[in-house]
This record gives sequence, C-alpha cells and structure tokens, in this order.
Amino acid sequence: MQVNSVTPQPMSDLEQKGMEQKLKKVCDEFSSLFVSMLWKEMRNTVPDDGLIKKSMAEKIFQEMADNKVAEEMSHNEGFALSRVLYEQLKIGIIPAEKKNK
Repeated sequence: MQVNSVTPQPMSDLEQKGMEQKLKKVCDEFSSLFVSMLWKEMRNTVPDDGLIKKSMAEKIFQEMADNKVAEEMSHNEGFALSRVLYEQLKIGIIPAEKKNK
C-alpha cells in the first residue's frame, strides 16, 4: 500500500496566531478537566457515613464548587500542566522557519 506524502501549506501569521490561541484554550480546558477528576477521586476516598447523609443538592453543589476550584487551579501559574501541554503541543503547529525568528 502506497501513501502519498502531503506537504503542509504555509500558514499566514494570522492563521498561526489563531491556531496558537485555540491550542491554548484546549490545553486550559484539558488541565481543568484533569484537576476536576483529581478532586472527584480524592473526595471519593473520604467516607460519607456521617450522622446526616448529604442530599442530592449538597452533592451537586459540592461537585460544582470542585469544578470551579479545578478551573481556577488550572489557570494558576503554580499548577503548570496547561503551560507544559501548550509548550509541547505548539511544536507541531509552528513551522521551523518561524521558530528561528
């Protein structure tokens, strides 16, 4: 089976900037989702067998609060998952000749 090679078309600076912004947004969203999943799993390790059981509303509120905290953490410079992902993935969208400039 023969596969024809595809030569990438050069992008304009405006297209390049748009791709970088989209990549940054996706990296931020992934980081937020990852931290949210960490919070959820950490919460699952704490037993919920108190005298008064949590209502469905309390559980929903707690999950929403955790998601908001995860979103804020992912934008924090101390938690650099989003930045590291961005730096690694942008290598694939920036042409080599623009890196040297």
